[in-house]
Amino acid sequence: MRVNPVNVDAKELSYTLTNTKNGDIPNITLKATEQNEMFTTSSVNGRAAQGNGLYELSMDNFVLAKAQAEAFNVAYNEIPNNRAHAVNAEHAFRSAYSINKTAFVTAPVLSKVTAKNNEGTSTEWTLGTTKAAAEAVQAYTNKLVVDLNATTKVNAVEAAALYDMYIYVPEEYAASDVFNVTVDQAKQTFTVKRNPDASTLEAWFPMYVYTIDINGTVKVANIKVVLSSKIDHSAYELVEHNVSSNPNLFKIDLSTMYSNLGNDLNTWKINVKLANTEYKLYSKYENGALSGEINVNAAAFTEYVVKEVKASNSGNVSDINDAKFIQVKVDNANATYTGSDGNTYGLPLGTTYYLMAKFKNAADAELNTIVVPVKFVAPTVADQFAIRTGYVKDDAINAYFYFTDKASVAANKVVELTKYFSKFDKVAGVELGETKVGETNKKSSELAILVGDDKFETTTLQLDPAKKPNSQFEYGYGETLNVKVTNSNYKDTKWVYSKTSDTEYNFNIRLMSPIEQGSIKPVGASTITISGNDLVKGAQITDKMIMGYDYNDNGYNVVPDALPEDADVVGESWWANPQVVKVTPGQDDDKYIRDLDTKPATGKDGKVTANGYFVVKGESISQTVEVKMPVTVEDAWGYTKVEKVSVTIKKN
Repeated sequence: MRVNPVNVDAKELSYTLTNTKNGDIPNITLKATEQNEMFTTSSVNGRAAQGNGLYELSMDNFVLAKAQAEAFNVAYNEIPNNRAHAVNAEHAFRSAYSINKTAFVTAPVLSKVTAKNNEGTSTEWTLGTTKAAAEAVQAYTNKLVVDLNATTKVNAVEAAALYDMYIYVPEEYAASDVFNVTVDQAKQTFTVKRNPDASTLEAWFPMYVYTIDINGTVKVANIKVVLSSKIDHSAYELVEHNVSSNPNLFKIDLSTMYSNLGNDLNTWKINVKLANTEYKLYSKYENGALSGEINVNAAAFTEYVVKEVKASNSGNVSDINDAKFIQVKVDNANATYTGSDGNTYGLPLGTTYYLMAKFKNAADAELNTIVVPVKFVAPTVADQFAIRTGYVKDDAINAYFYFTDKASVAANKVVELTKYFSKFDKVAGVELGETKVGETNKKSSELAILVGDDKFETTTLQLDPAKKPNSQFEYGYGETLNVKVTNSNYKDTKWVYSKTSDTEYNFNIRLMSPIEQGSIKPVGASTITISGNDLVKGAQITDKMIMGYDYNDNGYNVVPDALPEDADVVGESWWANPQVVKVTPGQDDDKYIRDLDTKPATGKDGKVTANGYFVVKGESISQTVEVKMPVTVEDAWGYTKVEKVSVTIKKN
């Protein structure tokens, strides 16, 4: 029936069938149960809100005394067939008059009883007219396997035909010092509370189920009840295992299970065959029941029962008294499972799994099961990176160019990311940030270029030569660029991070020339002092008077210090430092210095015996004067460092 509105709890009401003359079919009282099947439009018409509003009406069997039965027959037979009746709820609400009265039908015949084995599968037994007939029919071929202390219910297959049931176990088996069987006749259940022979796990006894059907016929079923080999079901505390461990294994202490086995421990030791132990992984364990079996790659985990946990274990112990731990070895490269769609996926990290170990006897029958919650964890991507602190300033890596192939200046503006990290995920992917950088109004991805195979270990970072607003610097030069490193897996394993935050790592980096970021200054004083008389004839500025310094104050000669390939043409071969292409002194703003010249280094047998020098000339002066002489260093990366160096021309 359909109830509207659907939020009415129809189970709380009683129902009769009432005809159009307001007469009820006598002795018939119906009850409602919720109906949740998927109906077709031809079989149901309704609408849903909080519930579907659908219920099924039925009634329990009941017995009428002879006089009541005769009165019922008279009243029922007075109603012509196919006469319309309404479902009448509490004699207050009626359905449409769409229920027809039909003729009597033959009562069903009760032929079988059924019960579920301890694994949840149903078995049926045919009823015989006598105990002997039942024994002949069954001959103990069908057995009912039950767990110790578990309650099992017996049902009639043709439930509508059952009037009553009686479960009987002979006293020689049911006695408290044998199987200790208790029966609840009202609920039609029984429980076995004792195994009389611990060394023989699959002990059994006969049980007889007597039935009376609604026609008054008595029948009996003969059932072979077998105690399962299960002893105990133990649950463990959570084990958290880091898959970065070396060796990559964890242990399950069997002392917990032994404690739970109690007096059954010796029985377990007598019957267990460790080689038959079955291991499975599940996603849920609720109310003592495992569910959501994971079709895990068999190579992902290797389990052995061992005396001592160590990487060299390669099998179960031979002496059961040495069984101290279950050792689980983890293979990160095979940490996968097959999904319901048939595809292979990596096992998620940070998830609690339930590892089931089912111990069995030599006949491969279950003895007992333990369930161990296991959470697999791993260092996050960020945890796997550590910057070499010596490169950090103002929360960013200061990456100075170090490639010096002067034949290809653009190719020199590159840094290898691994140089700046003491540890890193070599297979993590790399990308440039998408937030705007400084005052450039551009993103990191617009200011620099990543070159490589999208793996951190082989990726280089370089400035984008196309983003150059002037002849000197690219937009990204010296800017704080953001680099994002990601990996959905832990390193190159199959383990998959469950949280997005675990898959990312960000760092800042600046790309600069070590020469352009350095300085040029007098040696040992704040100014270079030359004689006014020397200026007229040509004063020398030597390596004792001027030096260049990179960003880290490492000194280099700005005067020529290498034997030149051509002593007549100033060129890069004049300087020994590969970061320096050319150094040129310039005229001061007031033009006290009129002429400038650069002299190469000299030597013998290919070795430098004297560094070169700068020659500056000018007019004679009437008093001592300080000037600023510009010195320009061209570096290997195409940048120029211009420093105005103090020069004091001393009047003689």
